[in-house]
Amino acid sequence: MASLQSATINANVDKLVDSAFQSCTSLTEVVIGAHITTIGQYVFNGCRSLKEIFIMNSEGNVTINDTNLDNVTKYYYSKEEKEGNYWHYVDGVITKW
Repeated sequence: MASLQSATINANVDKLVDSAFQSCTSLTEVVIGAHITTIGQYVFNGCRSLKEIFIMNSEGNVTINDTNLDNVTKYYYSKEEKEGNYWHYVDGVITKW
């Protein structure tokens, strides 16, 4: 999966398990579905190109255990415009507020 550049996880699961995207070195963008409330410890281990993660769940409702995401910008979904790291869809395209 080294060539994977983006991923959208909309499955009806509540946790991303450890090492799910390990060593996806080309991964730059991920959308995490609303059902996911926990991101495991090493889910994005080795994903050096990952710069942004878009989370459908509201801020504070997702437990992020993966320290590989410490330097990744996290955006939280909001239907209403907010200052800070929030996003929404415009015609099916991720758009930052």
